[in-house]
Amino acid sequence: QIGEPQPIAWLFPGDADPELVAKAEAFLGRVHKDGTLVRLKDRYFGHVRRLKQFDVVQFLERTRSLLPDFRTQFESAQARTGIDWRLIAALAYQESPVGPHGHQPHRGAGHDDADRGNGGPARRFQPARPEQSISAGARYLADIRDQLPER
Repeated sequence: QIGEPQPIAWLFPGDADPELVAKAEAFLGRVHKDGTLVRLKDRYFGHVRRLKQFDVVQFLERTRSLLPDFRTQFESAQARTGIDWRLIAALAYQESPVGPHGHQPHRGAGHDDADRGNGGPARRFQPARPEQSISAGARYLADIRDQLPER
């Protein structure tokens, strides 16, 4: 278990301005009543409920053990596409889970499978080459981004 739930409280010194304390209490009452507090807690702490401890530990371990080996390639993909390397790395991690023996134990059809065999440049895709996977995934993401309407 990651840890026991801890209450969150705002503390003020004993000689705090009573007007500041009243405004803080009013603010907390408002965000509690209008649902803002629930949304903020979910945004910043919701992952704790959604992720199993094993998944968190495994992710942190892979961040330490695998990411340094590929960071330069992710940064190169950023330079080519303008997409933040951390987003590319996160998507690569999610899209290509690799088991301890180099295979993908619960492999579903990802974007590389959808592109294979369509006659385009991805037909020579070799999933055993991480640098090619990173580059192809970043190009695919950039293609999707480029199809979105301007805002």
